[in-house]
Amino acid sequence: MEKTGLKSKIISGVLFAVFFFLSIGLLLYFGTRKPKVIFPAMDKDKPQVLFLGDSNIDYGFEGTDITVLLKEKTGMVTYNAGIGGTGAGEIKQYSANDDYLSVLNFPNLTRMMQTRDFSAALRNRQFLQESPSGIENKATILAHLDYQAMDYVIIHYGLNDYATGEAIDDGNKYNQSTYCGGLRYGIEQIHKLCPNAKIVLSSITYCWSNDADKNRISGFEWDYGGDTIDVYRDGMEKVADEYEYVYFLDNLEVMGIDDKNSDDYLRDNMHFNQNGRELYVEGLINLLDEIE
Repeated sequence: MEKTGLKSKIISGVLFAVFFFLSIGLLLYFGTRKPKVIFPAMDKDKPQVLFLGDSNIDYGFEGTDITVLLKEKTGMVTYNAGIGGTGAGEIKQYSANDDYLSVLNFPNLTRMMQTRDFSAALRNRQFLQESPSGIENKATILAHLDYQAMDYVIIHYGLNDYATGEAIDDGNKYNQSTYCGGLRYGIEQIHKLCPNAKIVLSSITYCWSNDADKNRISGFEWDYGGDTIDVYRDGMEKVADEYEYVYFLDNLEVMGIDDKNSDDYLRDNMHFNQNGRELYVEGLINLLDEIE
């Protein structure tokens, strides 16, 4: 009886050990396996364009968003991964929700793209429910996108960096708390992911602010602490010039929006209306034609 009991215990122990290590192995396998690539699922013969950026990319604002407009006008396949409120650098003081939007800044987003793990962006259910960006859908696209199939990546950041007074550059090439440092870091990660893509840096666009007396002041004059919008534009252009695979779209020059005509193209002090989005896409198409 004792031998039989001992034998049963040994068998039970062996079975437990096998089950334990099998469970660990399955957890490691499924936990580290990257999601299956499912985008693009069709139209693989057409140019593939990924958009990363802030609210002017993210939203349609009572109209058609920029990514859809480009698709309609050119037939290109477009992916909208813009997230409103985000910047090229690590905006520390921006979000009232414990700086949660800083999780989704450009450098952090490219880190998640490298691993295809977006759990850090999806853990706050209240934020997901309140955010109009559809972050869960964006994460699904980015987790399953065939990055090597991308022909263009459009990177559009600047207004949130400007509006929070973020430093433009400080001489530390990869300082992600600066506008240019965040751009450099993110660009290089994107190039690793999308080695076949031409990268377009799309500059800050026109905006205006109110002074203490409610007088409207152009972004070419108003400084939130970092500098004026043309200096942010110049900083992005400098970064674009550092990489042979990066092209620059000067929206301040190409779009020609200023204090005299801004009401024709903006729905408020910084966001495009439908006319503004049409104007933006026209300039982008002209640049893509030049690149080809």
